[in-house]
Amino acid sequence: MTTLLIVTDIYGRSSHIDELKVTLPRHFNTIHIISPYTSDDSFDGVEQQRYQHFIDSIGHDGYKERVADSLRQLKNEPVIVLAFSAGGTAAWRALQENRYLCQRLIAFYPGQLRHYHQLAPNCPTTILMAAKEQHFDTNLLSGQLNEHSNVNCQITPWLHGYCNPLSQHFDQQGYQAMLTMLSEFACLSTNH
Repeated sequence: MTTLLIVTDIYGRSSHIDELKVTLPRHFNTIHIISPYTSDDSFDGVEQQRYQHFIDSIGHDGYKERVADSLRQLKNEPVIVLAFSAGGTAAWRALQENRYLCQRLIAFYPGQLRHYHQLAPNCPTTILMAAKEQHFDTNLLSGQLNEHSNVNCQITPWLHGYCNPLSQHFDQQGYQAMLTMLSEFACLSTNH
């Protein structure tokens, strides 16, 4: 069986991530959750305040290192990485190293990839971009990412944060689509 590594967004570990962990156990041997925060570091506030707290607490480079450390601990186990937003970019960057048994990276709306599109993880990768982003053209980034032979980047009809009930852009239909996709990938990985 495969291990699932869930890499959270700037909201960190929350009740919906814990619910996701309970929903998916039949498909995975073990499920690990990586958050940018320790339990004492959680922060309530609007999205812009949370983002600043993320930057002040760990930042993008620190989060990438946290993900890389977790992957090193799992280096002999087959892993699927499910990552959201800043977690998706952290996983993308961490998976530059070839020594992991990562079967797939599935990243939802990892907007910071616009700064790292020239990199490519060493595993099959599915990226689901938001329909639009405030700071960049999702169509342009999608095209750049799809130039990598192991990357399938798609633009969804939903906005950034659609999988997170704490986000102002949460969308139930988008969340259900994410659950369906993850179950399909999990079933494929267990049939190998």
